Amino acid sequence: MNAWPRPDFGLLRYGKKLLFYPFSRTRGCSRRCEFCTVKSAPRWSEPERLYEQIAWLADTRKAKHFFITDDRLNEDAAGTREFFRLIAAAKKSSRLPKNLNFTVQIRLETARELDLLRLMRQAGVNMVCVGYESPIAAELNAMRKGIKTSDMVDYTRIFKREGFWVH
Repeated sequence: MNAWPRPDFGLLRYGKKLLFYPFSRTRGCSRRCEFCTVKSAPRWSEPERLYEQIAWLADTRKAKHFFITDDRLNEDAAGTREFFRLIAAAKKSSRLPKNLNFTVQIRLETARELDLLRLMRQAGVNMVCVGYESPIAAELNAMRKGIKTSDMVDYTRIFKREGFWVH
């Protein structure tokens, strides 16, 4: 994935009007949830690669809003943390605009990782998109989600307490 070319958003018919620039660093998932169509093994590009793409778009297209569309953002936990460290450091040193912000897709139980959540906020993540597949315990068990219904509300509260909009 490191060798893939940068996306050319200028090719889009309404590319100049793009508000959110979609990106991903990972593909695939190590989980085997019953309903999911993502069946490939996880693989990812280096965090520096995504950082460079974000910096390039901020510089060349004045992009400010990004949507990280990874199937599972923290599949590569160390790489995810490194990416957000790079973004936070670049914003702090003014190598990147301070008003960059991110929306990410992430698993609900990531709320247990407060250090990651705080790093995400420092980098400018404002919204997390989580999958609430079902509030019914039997259905969650059948889907092999590995989460209890009682935890869903608690995890959502943690995201909100840490300053995220939850979608």
